[in-house]
Amino acid sequence: MKSSLLENSEIRKHIHHMTIEEYHRLGESGILDGNVELLEGIVIEKMPKSPLHIYILDSILE
Repeated sequence: MKSSLLENSEIRKHIHHMTIEEYHRLGESGILDGNVELLEGIVIEKMPKSPLHIYILDSILE
């Protein structure tokens, strides 16, 4: 059975939980690129969008 990395106490003690204000400040200063998002206080790299995702989004927005 797989477990989340964040469930590992050794890994969790090395994580700095970030506020929304800190996240925005880092983004405005150019430290974070647009390919990340803040989820429950942790900066996570976004997954690339699949061709199907792009097609469906384009179809909805037309």
